[in-house]
Amino acid sequence: LADLHRALLPLESVDFDAEGFGAWIRPYQAAVREGERLPLEVEVRNPLSYPEQVTATVVAPPDWSIESVRSSTRLKPGEHAMLPFTVVPPVGTGGRKFVVAADLRVGDRRFGQHAEAIITVT
Repeated sequence: LADLHRALLPLESVDFDAEGFGAWIRPYQAAVREGERLPLEVEVRNPLSYPEQVTATVVAPPDWSIESVRSSTRLKPGEHAMLPFTVVPPVGTGGRKFVVAADLRVGDRRFGQHAEAIITVT
């Protein structure tokens, strides 16, 4: 299993540390009223051994508004940065929980959805 893991994700070119993630949404759990703005931050990490542009794209449920859907910054190897986003759940979604995700791209390489947050709409 370890050999297969190294073959699929060689650590000499990509290293997400022991956690295995390159992005985190802060806060992980939040509550917001329907139709109101909820500021979030996506912490991103450059897993490559050289400086590169790191981009996070927020993915929210249908009909949600997202301010600054995509944000990016250039990071040194292993460096972290916080990227701000704001989501707004539509009116009529109160009383439910939803998942918001962050899709990670480092340079030309897309790593997919590396982070999630649980949002309770009241």
